[in-house]
Amino acid sequence: PELIQISSPHATSIKKLAQKCVQISKKRIKINFDTNKPTGDYGRAADLTLLKEVFNWVPSIALEEGLSELYRWI
Repeated sequence: PELIQISSPHATSIKKLAQKCVQISKKRIKINFDTNKPTGDYGRAADLTLLKEVFNWVPSIALEEGLSELYRWI
């Protein structure tokens, strides 16, 4: 079986993702990074080629909209 990625095709850093979550929640949350840990990837983006070929589908909801819907649901 082949792995099919389902994600946004746009790279997003962990910092940017955390900032969006704080903004959506409208809470006063300070974002802290553990600088004693390795940095790892600065952002990731999925290759949606196989998803489109197999299912003829690509995501249609922007990251911020999806996070907002998830926050309201939680």
